[in-house]
Amino acid sequence: MMCIVAISIHQVYIFTFFPMVIIVLIYNSLSDKMKFQSSKILIITTTFFTICAFLVFQFYKVTKYPDMETLTQAISSYTNITPVSLLSYDYFFNFNDHANLAFKNLRHNIFAGIYTVTILLPLIIGFRFIWHFSSNASSSKNLGGIYRISFFAPLAAVPVFILTIDWGRWFAAVLITQFVLLIYYLANDDENVYLAISSLRERLSLFKPSLYLGILLVFHMLVGRFEAAATLGSADKFIKLFSKLLNILATCQ
Repeated sequence: MMCIVAISIHQVYIFTFFPMVIIVLIYNSLSDKMKFQSSKILIITTTFFTICAFLVFQFYKVTKYPDMETLTQAISSYTNITPVSLLSYDYFFNFNDHANLAFKNLRHNIFAGIYTVTILLPLIIGFRFIWHFSSNASSSKNLGGIYRISFFAPLAAVPVFILTIDWGRWFAAVLITQFVLLIYYLANDDENVYLAISSLRERLSLFKPSLYLGILLVFHMLVGRFEAAATLGSADKFIKLFSKLLNILATCQ
């Protein structure tokens, strides 16, 4: 039921957070927290109804208002807050409209995405180490597979990056799922993940505290906070600087 509610809030849930839910359900079944048969039924029914909800909300009109102007008038009768124009993007754009807008902003988003992934490499490497170590430490082949899937789960969000322009939200969602999975495993006293965290801590202890603090400060300054459409504020600044540099080089030739 909660998955259907989440889909009704935003259909992108099926590509971002829903894989995390399925991973947790499978993990619980492998950890003997649920009987295999009951967990299998739960996983299948959850997946089925979530996909059905996604198809309904994605391909069928879910508002009785024919256009943005009518919706704005209706909302204005209840509040003095002016509805944001993004509502037209969410409720009145068809597939072609989304695709055209995504293509229009593709060049900027690709540069911003590359910059963002580069900045986030320390986190990506850290999670890669944790899931890989946990997988190798696990005596269960199936459980080891769950750890590997945990690392690759963000790839489920690829369709969102192709068809939308507000990449910042999806980068944030991808990171959130990784942290939530890690915290969930730790909360369930997963020995393999505990060993991975301990090993990672030992490796990080090789850095001098002052150097480590400096890296964290620089990292925090570069990442800042995620914007919806702008990805990272520093990404936009980098792209503008890079564009100016290209223009200067072009004029020098």
